[in-house]
Amino acid sequence: MFAKRMILLAAVLGVGCQELDGVEEGADLLSEGALAQQGASTATSAVRQPRYDERGRLIKPTDTDRWVFLGSGLNLNYTDGAQGGADFFTTTYMEPSAYQAFVDTGVFPEGTMTALVGYRAGSGAPPAKSGKYLGERALFEMSVKDSTKNPKDVWTYYGFRGDATLGEAHPTERCQSCHVKNAQTDLVFTQFYPNLRKPTSAPAR
Repeated sequence: MFAKRMILLAAVLGVGCQELDGVEEGADLLSEGALAQQGASTATSAVRQPRYDERGRLIKPTDTDRWVFLGSGLNLNYTDGAQGGADFFTTTYMEPSAYQAFVDTGVFPEGTMTALVGYRAGSGAPPAKSGKYLGERALFEMSVKDSTKNPKDVWTYYGFRGDATLGEAHPTERCQSCHVKNAQTDLVFTQFYPNLRKPTSAPAR
């Protein structure tokens, strides 16, 4: 057990095991909880942070099309009795360093950014004879976990009109209550994303 803790301590602090030679088993080592916190803090420090303008508007990242793909939806909405219409696709992406931190720690770190992009369904482009595909982009929104920006609610949701490069924060009541009530993990709808969601039932035998 002591050897395992020494290896873990070396990994967290970034030192070699030989540098811990001479540390006695009774020495004042970090607790396992402190080690986990140290590891999470280290992961968070490496996460790319959001940027804002002088008015607090979110500056749109220019590389969201290269972020980690989380999942897609067809005609997905969160309002009872919403009127149907033309088919609409949504795709969701997460900034890569935040995604990796979540995979490593199971926690969305400060600075986590996701992008929700909506497309009108297209059809009929050669050589397609049937089916639909992502057509014209019609929606771009982002969520950001930043307690320095939003100490009370932590997460803020931003909308970008058209090709705008600055996003305005949505009113808290527009998004927060739904995420608090329904999100599977830390106000994120991980239930919609296969590579993030938690198991919802025991595996079949």
